[in-house]
Amino acid sequence: MPLSHANTQYFMKNLLTAILILSLFGCGHQAKKTTEPEPVVFTTPAGDRIVFLEDYYSFYLKAIKTDYKNRNIIYEQEVKDTIFNKYFSKCEYAGLISNKLSTSIRDTTGLGNYVYEIEYNRAKIEELVTSALNESRKYLKDDSITVYIVPSNYDIQKTINGMEGVLSSIAGSKQILITIDPEVNLWKEILPYNIAREYSQAYWTKMNFNKAYQSNLLDYIVSEGKADSYAHLIYPTAIAPWTNVFNLDVELDMWFKIKSQLKNQDIAFQDDVMFGSKNEYVYWGGFTLGYHLVQSVLKNHPDLTPVQWINLPSEKILEMSDYR
Repeated sequence: MPLSHANTQYFMKNLLTAILILSLFGCGHQAKKTTEPEPVVFTTPAGDRIVFLEDYYSFYLKAIKTDYKNRNIIYEQEVKDTIFNKYFSKCEYAGLISNKLSTSIRDTTGLGNYVYEIEYNRAKIEELVTSALNESRKYLKDDSITVYIVPSNYDIQKTINGMEGVLSSIAGSKQILITIDPEVNLWKEILPYNIAREYSQAYWTKMNFNKAYQSNLLDYIVSEGKADSYAHLIYPTAIAPWTNVFNLDVELDMWFKIKSQLKNQDIAFQDDVMFGSKNEYVYWGGFTLGYHLVQSVLKNHPDLTPVQWINLPSEKILEMSDYR
């Protein structure tokens, strides 16, 4: 008896699903990847590239459906290692990106929806990133930038909500990593700002990066302050919550706490100052401090061009600021 059209579709759909499961997992053997995801790559008119990496997370979700207990191993092999080795291993800040990718997704709730939201908003992301890169070149010149887009996840929901739906990281002189949660209402407003801030850091890296140099707390504070100052120069009406988290009294108290530690190179200590710690430092305090410090330099020296102040050493920035 011939199958109806609907039954035929149903049969074919299930057949394809069965073939996919067998090809991915075999018959009772350990999950094995047969084909690597092929991310969508968009090339802008200026020659920049936007690479959407959500396919790796889709593959991860499919794999853990039948092997959930090994999800940490699967994440490390199919997401972290694959993405890092293919795209970031030769970047100037490869270690930083490796650390960011290393944390496995403990709670996969809604991850499929996060992936879908990136795919659904792909055209808008392309439009916003293309425009922001063009705007960012008004004062600083760097070409052939690649922006990598990854979906958010439930583990970082509180953080990304507080940052208006976008997390950004500099990966190198030509690479920027962006995490987006399109379900947060203001992500379209803050994404261009984040592109501008990371673009300025990519430019600084191109001009100043030295593998042998180990940055200290002052370098970290000033670097982030420069990035936010440049982003606000490009987008003056943008509101970045992390640049204004305390009043003057709290800021002075924090400054007096850390000013004897400005040469400290301990990464854990630097992160406590920048991102906050329960008993010592205000949440995002280091970012606000850095932004205000650099802004005081620009107020005291309005003749400085962006090229000049972006390239000034952190010690010189401090010397020219109200915090000296």
